[in-house]
Amino acid sequence: MADRRVLDERSDELAASILAPLSERQRERLVAAMEDVSRLLTASMVEVGIVDPRRPDAQYCLRAYFDELGERFDFDHTRSISAGQCRADVARRVAAGRDPALGAGRVRPAEAAR
Repeated sequence: MADRRVLDERSDELAASILAPLSERQRERLVAAMEDVSRLLTASMVEVGIVDPRRPDAQYCLRAYFDELGERFDFDHTRSISAGQCRADVARRVAAGRDPALGAGRVRPAEAAR
């Protein structure tokens, strides 16, 4: 642990020496740029795709999604329709020629998108 403390102290000293010549505005710009880099690196590691909802990683994501809905909007997923009911509803709407709203997006026939 002592070695780690020494490395942390040296790192802090180096960072302070790099930042010292910068004005407050320059420091703010540097922090904003660092946040952009962090966001872009995170985005580069995200993979979006269709997976079987029974997979453990998909279940984890679904739980996290519904937990966040619950925190933000007092949403109780146990009182909503199931995914199976939703799929059946979408299938009925598609069969009836209506364009279904899916998630935050919307599926439209190609000619309507023009």
